Amino acid sequence: MSETDIRALLNEFASTERTGDFFLEHGTEDFLFIRPSGNPLDAEGFSAMFKSGDITIHTAEFVALERLNFHGNVAIAVFTMKGNFTYQGQANADTYVATALLRNVEGEWKFALFQRSSGSTDLSAWQALSS
Repeated sequence: MSETDIRALLNEFASTERTGDFFLEHGTEDFLFIRPSGNPLDAEGFSAMFKSGDITIHTAEFVALERLNFHGNVAIAVFTMKGNFTYQGQANADTYVATALLRNVEGEWKFALFQRSSGSTDLSAWQALSS
């Protein structure tokens, strides 16, 4: 179990070089991405969304790891991200909190679930919890 490994994976996700195939490579077979609307996508659906041209990532930043808990070969991560992207022609500048369930599969951490909030997170609420 390594916080360093989880942080590296989150930083890789935050890269503007990331492709829609990210969760095909770094997700479990039963992976689900839950969008802010509540609608789920599996890794294939996430990849297809990128390949459709509906989404273009301009900037992305891993801001903070708010919580990380290990339970055997499972980790629960809560983290803050920032991103500028265009979705179906609409520009978005989001600061959001995501929750991920990760599983260690044969020594490699993989996303099993990734759920993100809407893009209007108030970071002061997280800072207050840390004080």
